[in-house]
Amino acid sequence: MASGEGVPLLSLKKLESILYDQLKLDPQSRLVIAYSGGLDSSVLLHLLWRLSQQRPIQLTAAHFDHGIDPRSESWAEHCEQVVKTLDIDFVRGNRESAPLQGESQEMMARRLRYQWLRSEMGRGDALLTAHHLDDQAETILLHLMRGSGLQGLSGIPEFRSFDPGVLARPLLTVPHHEIEAYGKKWSLRWIEDPSNNTTHHDRNYIRHKIIPPLKQRWAAAAQQIGRSARNNAGSVAVLDDLVRGDRDGCISPGPALFSNGRYCLDISRILSLGDDRAIHLLRFWVKDAHFSNIPGIRLNEFYRQLNSSGKGVCSWTGGEIRAYRGRLYLLSNPPSQGGPLPKWKFQSPLNIPCSSIRLIPEEAEGEGLALKWSSQATLFWRQGGERCHLPGRNHSQALKKVYQEANIPPWERQALPLIGVNGELAAIPGFITCQSFKAAPDERGVVIRIEGSEML
Repeated sequence: MASGEGVPLLSLKKLESILYDQLKLDPQSRLVIAYSGGLDSSVLLHLLWRLSQQRPIQLTAAHFDHGIDPRSESWAEHCEQVVKTLDIDFVRGNRESAPLQGESQEMMARRLRYQWLRSEMGRGDALLTAHHLDDQAETILLHLMRGSGLQGLSGIPEFRSFDPGVLARPLLTVPHHEIEAYGKKWSLRWIEDPSNNTTHHDRNYIRHKIIPPLKQRWAAAAQQIGRSARNNAGSVAVLDDLVRGDRDGCISPGPALFSNGRYCLDISRILSLGDDRAIHLLRFWVKDAHFSNIPGIRLNEFYRQLNSSGKGVCSWTGGEIRAYRGRLYLLSNPPSQGGPLPKWKFQSPLNIPCSSIRLIPEEAEGEGLALKWSSQATLFWRQGGERCHLPGRNHSQALKKVYQEANIPPWERQALPLIGVNGELAAIPGFITCQSFKAAPDERGVVIRIEGSEML
């Protein structure tokens, strides 16, 4: 039962209050429900459908078929049929890639599910998941067994940014037994995933072997663990406010073409903070950029490397930190060389095939590549041996030397398409035009900007 007013946690009044008073969702936002077909998401879907009968709500049920279980196809069909009976919009996604190196099937499914859900959202939409109070308790205990700090012991947040919208968990304070009672009361049909009943996975072991004895001794164990999570989250928020100042003091706008200066940090300034503050800063930097959490062991090892040599790479599922010439760069995926390059005459923006790169031409007087070369210019990938005569220099330099002088990180160099004229390197988009092909002061030219999804 109930809140301080005696209102059941799963009443429509309580749900409406959570969505629009507590979580402060925009009443005009489309609600996208992560609908697996299990009990929890089925209850949330039904609650929102009932609420939509009382007030105008845009609802979409989104189901991701991870393809791990052979029954996943029938589960997806079940979800579609249920949603159809409720007359709610339905979208379905399917797994289209294999696990990353060192990634379990479960981690892969979670990563791909959230990637797909993000792709289905529009600006200002709210993604709703059906995590509940017992999920929170399991998460806290799991993180405790992993030696997590305050961040991990804050558990699952009720609300967070999820570009292009937000992610909210309106059932996070609701115990599982009340969700189960609701499902039975309304005779809902849901999927029972047999894998949830095994104790092979750590979370399931905690659910079946640890939580029940705790509740026998302390009936309100889940509620008390949830309260600790909220207290820890408050402490983390205070620390984040303090470390934000440290982060801002370490920002060093870099020359990288794919890495926004905001996410370049000065290594010497980081190390001057001392070990604890520096490590907390790095963890905050990753979280603030909306990357997946970095494992503490990897972060600590990376910091030791950084402290001893000023160099290092830290990779984890969903992110990577690289050190280069006194700066740290945060990358979701290192840029890579795209597909075959098309013919291009600088008349409109060009998306490079199989790449995150976009070339933007802008005509200018006396700047960039002289337009007279446009009919002969071609795009090509770096092969090795290219040279460029930089303006103001007495002789040409190897392209490698040009990149080094510009402090362009090595991982970005191979991903940069080049412009050639008659077999010679004429320009590096977004950076420089070689002397022989540069527009004269009284000549029309084209300056080419470069954009990419790795520009965080």
